[in-house]
Amino acid sequence: MIRLVGNMLGEFVRLYRKSIGKTMADVSSATGLTVDHIHKVETGRGSLATLNSISLSIGLEWVGGIAPGPTLGARIKRHRLSKGLTGKELAQLAGVTLPALARVELDRAHISTAEKVLRVLAPKIRARILRHKQPIRIRDIRLTGPDFIEKVRHVMGEIDCDPAANPADFVQAPVAYNEEDDGLSREWHGRVFCNPPFSAWGAFLRKGHAEFLAGRAKTIIMLLPARTGDKSFQEVAGDGHVILLKGRMLFWSEDRKPLDFTAPFPMMVVIFSGDDELIERAKNVWDGIHIPAARSSPPQSSETVTSRVYAGRGRA
Repeated sequence: MIRLVGNMLGEFVRLYRKSIGKTMADVSSATGLTVDHIHKVETGRGSLATLNSISLSIGLEWVGGIAPGPTLGARIKRHRLSKGLTGKELAQLAGVTLPALARVELDRAHISTAEKVLRVLAPKIRARILRHKQPIRIRDIRLTGPDFIEKVRHVMGEIDCDPAANPADFVQAPVAYNEEDDGLSREWHGRVFCNPPFSAWGAFLRKGHAEFLAGRAKTIIMLLPARTGDKSFQEVAGDGHVILLKGRMLFWSEDRKPLDFTAPFPMMVVIFSGDDELIERAKNVWDGIHIPAARSSPPQSSETVTSRVYAGRGRA
């Protein structure tokens, strides 16, 4: 274990990543973060939210004289409260502003600001390897919340197929392929919703594109990291409508509870459909920037999808 000194948060991430033979591209694939974001963390210029994602993906946790919690920012806040310190008192001791401390506790601050706070609040903090866990798989298990799923149903009707299913999720489609079933090797039919593992989102996007062009899937709605510069996105996005969602998304855990932190990167909805009315419903439901399909969609079935009011229909 290594104690926090200087830019030790980012530096230890870099050293450990290299020691296990992982490149920044490997971590990028596992987390959905860009290589640039990872580089910034490793040089002490990134955000706490990004640090949380990278630490989990490569199997690191922060221990030693700090309260438990889901994220480093949440742990700092809990530890401050356990010591009876007000935000103003800790900010003065750490030499940061009160608004800066508030951002730290929300995981929205730069790593350098968090390090100033930690040197005062938890000087014995250490980094160690997570034990008895599968970090990348844990990072991939992020369930789509029931409110979002009901919006999907409002846009395209019932969901016929979920090629990246989890037994605990809120979709519960008639055809659901879990990790063992390997949705990438199966055909997708009808109306499809897919929130794929972030470590394989590009492969699922290409698969969805192929299933739509083949005519097997009538409509596909995908929830993906907004990595519009990625090769996978650039290759297929011209055939789909894209909505860049505002803000950061809150996912749910396998015990069907909201996580204590939002995704560290923006998300987007990619829709493959030849139904103009469906696209209009999607634009009305999801707040964000709409990028229309650049190419004409292939002919689709004329079957009408009945639109329904989605409020209050979340599955328990």
